[in-house]
Amino acid sequence: MREKPDIPEEPLRACLQYQYNLVPVTLDFLPLGLDYNSWVYRVVSEQGASYLLKARSGPLYEPSCFVPSYLTDQGIASVVAPLPTKSNTLWTRMGAWTVIVYPFIEGDTSFTGMTDEQWKELGTTFKRIHQVIVPAEGFKSVRKETFDPTEYARWVRTFETEHAHSAGGSASQRASRLLGSASAHDSHGSTLSGKAGRDAPKTTRAIRHLSRGPASSQPDTRSCRPCVCNRLE
Repeated sequence: MREKPDIPEEPLRACLQYQYNLVPVTLDFLPLGLDYNSWVYRVVSEQGASYLLKARSGPLYEPSCFVPSYLTDQGIASVVAPLPTKSNTLWTRMGAWTVIVYPFIEGDTSFTGMTDEQWKELGTTFKRIHQVIVPAEGFKSVRKETFDPTEYARWVRTFETEHAHSAGGSASQRASRLLGSASAHDSHGSTLSGKAGRDAPKTTRAIRHLSRGPASSQPDTRSCRPCVCNRLE
């Protein structure tokens, strides 16, 4: 269970009022989350609306705010994006802390699974995300992943060479065992390595495409509506 951070409550309340024009009636710490550089609170305003306040220490990965905001601007309502401040920024600073405010989603992360309808709606949401046209200027500092099987194939060849000298028995026996094993799997292994090499550019493009959007989802089982969250930190 997460412990409450050493952040005075009054500066948080003042930050909400000054930066978001939000007067908190309650500000409750939630011992939740997998981001160990962030702590979250549930905020209830004078109007009765609920918000999630995230206080983060250390550097902020800015695309974790920019990308969800862009997707919601494209009409994908299932993406949960930060709410803008009064100066129309997606986060604000409070001393050494970065403060981000989101709508509070009532629901369950559903470790027991989702219904068929929820899976279908989740698939529809991801389809819409993949169909979004990325702005020409892209997203500043967004991380990109590539897959190149060359290093892996080199490691396999090195391992095979070293393995031939590491097993017990004479040199001819060790070589015989390794070659026999390699022969039994050669057609599959060679085909796989060759295919991986040929398809590397396609795979790289696909993964770069995937990196454009949020990386995980949390289904809201109470409302039966999936929500895609910004797990990009």
